[in-house]
Amino acid sequence: MAKENTRPLGCLTYLAVYGLMVAIMYIVTTQKVPGDALTRSEAAAFHIAVVAKKSPEDKDGEIFAFSTTLDGYKNLHIDPARMSFLLPDRPVEVSREGANLHKITVLERHADWQLIEYHFGNTYSSKSRYRAYRDRVEPVSFHWVMSFGIFLNSIALVIPALLLAAIINFARRKASRAKDRTGAG
Repeated sequence: MAKENTRPLGCLTYLAVYGLMVAIMYIVTTQKVPGDALTRSEAAAFHIAVVAKKSPEDKDGEIFAFSTTLDGYKNLHIDPARMSFLLPDRPVEVSREGANLHKITVLERHADWQLIEYHFGNTYSSKSRYRAYRDRVEPVSFHWVMSFGIFLNSIALVIPALLLAAIINFARRKASRAKDRTGAG
């Protein structure tokens, strides 16, 4: 009777280990960060929408919206009487040159503030959630969705996953050989 080939599937072990490592890395590196605990890089990537009247006399007329960061809005050179962080009831589009994604959603509306989620996408993708008042914003949370750093981390996991899969396959082969010796004797 011919002996069956019980060789472990090494490449499947590697793919399973690598997939698990990348999934864990993504979950760990893309956690929501509370607004009061933002790092410098998160504050620089925290996008907010600003609405300004085209002219100070314009009551309900044309407005323009633009994007800035949490750090950048303090340095805006716009007359405070013309700008607000409260978004109108109608949809607001942020238009900037380039291929950036700007999706702004008002999650809650109250008399003096709004809860806004700003999804930005380009070389990185992030979601900024904040309370908007007429004259200020309060960060609620920040969430990296994707960044080049996550891609680099997933590449860096190739070698450790390969080593771990080799160790697992070695242990499986050794256990299989030991079982064959005890079963055959």
